[in-house]
Amino acid sequence: MNSLPDFAIRHRTIVITVVLLLVIWGTFSFFTMPRREDPEFTIMTCVVTTRWVGASAEKVEQLISDPLEEVLDGIEEVDVLRSTSINGQSTIYVDLDESLSPPVVDQVWD
Repeated sequence: MNSLPDFAIRHRTIVITVVLLLVIWGTFSFFTMPRREDPEFTIMTCVVTTRWVGASAEKVEQLISDPLEEVLDGIEEVDVLRSTSINGQSTIYVDLDESLSPPVVDQVWD
C-alpha cells in the first residue's frame, strides 16, 4: 500500500480531526473575508489623447504633443512621459512617481 492511504486508514481519528479543523477554518475565513465590489487602487498612469483630423504626424507633434509635454513635465510629481504622434492623433502617457500616497495622486490628477 501507499504510505498516505495506509496512514489514513490506520489513524482515522487524526485524519477526521484535521479535515474538520480545515473545514472550520475555511468556513470562518469565508465569513470574515472583506467583501468589496470594487477594490481600492490608485491609478498612477494617465493617458492624454488629442485628435486633429487631417494633420500630418509632424504637425501634430510640433503643435500639440510638444507643448503638452512641456506643460505636463512641469508637474513635479510626474516620473515618466511617453508620447506617440501619428496622422491626426497625439497620445501622451503620464506616469507618476510610485512613492506618492493616494490622496496626493488624486490632487495631482485634479
